[in-house]
Amino acid sequence: MGEVEEAICRWAGRIAAASCGWLLAVAAFDRRGGWSGVGMGSCAHWLAWRCGIGLRTAREQVATARALEGLPVLRAAFAAGTVSYAKVRAVTRVAEPATEELWLARARRCSAGQVERLVRSYRQANGDPKVRRAARRVAWTFDGDGMLCLRAVLSPDEGARLIAALDAARASLEDTTSLAGDSLPAGTGTGDEGGVPADGEKVVIARDRRRDADALVALADGFLDRPAPGLMHPGHTLTVHLTTQPTPTSSNTADPQEGTAGGTEEPVGVARVGGRGVAVYLRDQGRCQYPGCGHTRWLHLHHLTWWGRGGGTDIDRLLLLCSTHHRAVHDDDISLGRDADGTVTARTVDGRVLVAAPPVLPGPEPAGTLAHATRHIDPAAIRPVGMVMADGRRRRASSPRRGSPARGRGPGTRW
Repeated sequence: MGEVEEAICRWAGRIAAASCGWLLAVAAFDRRGGWSGVGMGSCAHWLAWRCGIGLRTAREQVATARALEGLPVLRAAFAAGTVSYAKVRAVTRVAEPATEELWLARARRCSAGQVERLVRSYRQANGDPKVRRAARRVAWTFDGDGMLCLRAVLSPDEGARLIAALDAARASLEDTTSLAGDSLPAGTGTGDEGGVPADGEKVVIARDRRRDADALVALADGFLDRPAPGLMHPGHTLTVHLTTQPTPTSSNTADPQEGTAGGTEEPVGVARVGGRGVAVYLRDQGRCQYPGCGHTRWLHLHHLTWWGRGGGTDIDRLLLLCSTHHRAVHDDDISLGRDADGTVTARTVDGRVLVAAPPVLPGPEPAGTLAHATRHIDPAAIRPVGMVMADGRRRRASSPRRGSPARGRGPGTRW
C-alpha cells in the first residue's frame, strides 16, 4: 500500500505541474485573442466549448491563468508541482507581486479549505465596500419538482439581521430544541460551570433547516399581515468581537510524560471565555481539528490525554473533534497533539504522522514525466460540441430525431 500511496502523491504533483503549464497556455491564448472569430464571447466560453469544461470552472481557470502571469514566485512553485491548483486558485484572488511569497508560505502550511477561508476573510476585511454592496442580490428558481430555490447575497450586517429575524421567527413557532443561529448558545457543551466535562461531550448539534424554512415563511406571513414600517422594531443588536491578551499560567504547560500528547508544549494563554465548551469552541473556531477535516457539525470535546488514562481537564488539554473522528481516535488508538503554534498532528499506532497540509512531492521533472506517461493520448481525444469538416468549416452536431435513440449508425458512426 505504501507504493500505491506514493504513486498517488507523485501523480498529484505531476498533475499540478501540468495544470500550471496548461493554465499558462490558456493565458497566452486569451492574451492573443485566439478564441475570437469563432462565435465565442470569451476565452472561458471557448474553453467550455472546446475542452468540455463547465462555464463557471472555465471562468475561474481563465482568471487564475491571467493572475499567474504576474506572480512569478507562485508560478514557479506551481510549475514545480509543490502546490495544488485549488490553493493557487484561492491565492491568486488576493496575492500581488509584493505579497505572493507570504501567501505561498500560507498555502504550503494550510490545507486548501483553510487557504480558502483565509482568502475569504482577507477579502472581507480589505475589499472595496462599493464592490461588496454592488454584489448584493436575491435570486430564485424552481426545481424539477416545482420547489422554490432561493439564493441571497447580503452584506455581513444585513445577513446578521436576517439570521436574527429567522431565529426570532423560530422562537415564535415555539421551537426550543435547536440552536439560536449557528453560534453556540449559553450552557451548551459546557457542563456545570467548574465541573469536569465528559469526553465526547457534544458542543454543537445540527440545526434543523426545515424549521428555518418554517421561520422564513412565518416572516413572509408577518410582513403580509403587517407591512413596513409597522413591522419595524426599534431594537438593535450590537455584536462586539474582543481579542484578549494572553495570560501565562502554570497549567498551560503540558507534562512531557503525558503519552498521547507526544510530550509537546501546549499553547499558552488561551482566553477563558465562559465555560470550557464555549472557550474551546471559540479557540478552535467551531471546526473539527483533526488534520484535513474542518467539519462544523456534531462536534465533541476530546481530551488530548484521554480522560480514562488520567488526562487533565484544563482547556488547553481539550480539542474539538467531529463525531466521526472522535470515534476513530478512540477505536483506532490514534494520539493527537497540539504544537506551540496550534498545529494539530495525529499519530497512528503504526507510526504514521498526519498533518493538515502535507507537502506535495512530485518527484523529478514532474511535467516531463506526465507528458511521457500520457504520450499515447490523442490530442483530439476531447471533442468539442461542434465538428470541424475537411474544408475547415464548422458544423454543430444535430439533435437526435424525435422517437429515435440517436442519429447515425450507432457507436461506430464516423462524423
